[in-house]
Amino acid sequence: MTRSGLRLGMLVAACAAVTSLATLVASPVAAVCGRLAGDDPIPGDVQYVLVGTVAETDAHGQNALIHVDEIWRGAPMPEWVPLIGTDDPNVVWGDTTRFAVGERYLVVADRQGDAYRPRGCGYSTLFTSELAAHAPPNPSSPFAAPRPLAWEDGAFPWVGLGVLVGVAVIAAAFAWRWRRRSDL
Repeated sequence: MTRSGLRLGMLVAACAAVTSLATLVASPVAAVCGRLAGDDPIPGDVQYVLVGTVAETDAHGQNALIHVDEIWRGAPMPEWVPLIGTDDPNVVWGDTTRFAVGERYLVVADRQGDAYRPRGCGYSTLFTSELAAHAPPNPSSPFAAPRPLAWEDGAFPWVGLGVLVGVAVIAAAFAWRWRRRSDL
């Protein structure tokens, strides 16, 4: 092997080592989202920014019912907001926020139809004093609203089915009683 061939081989090996090391050191969120540490925590194109406490979760913590404390952008909003991070409760996405009950979050979200969709990639995250520094001078308050009983998209068909079965049972009981009276 010639000296130039040896140098070329060493150069290729060094480049491969640096690339491998950079891949191991890079954040998984940055790999999926292209977002780097130090980026603005609140993107300019987002519809809603709020601070709130998680009351319930589902879909491995990717969907949450949140009690809104402050609205930084996108007012007016109700006191209770369902956040839908995934439509498939069996899939866990690497770039989606995983909410925990009782924790306070800064939520960066967009609205799609009736659903509030939290932005992943580290934008919707646990609320910290560093994030509090980005608060507007006069955040808005949410308007009073009852806590939803069934806040996920898939819950209403089951509630409707339960009501339908209940009505059918009551109707059957009345029919049976009416029929029994007419037999006497």
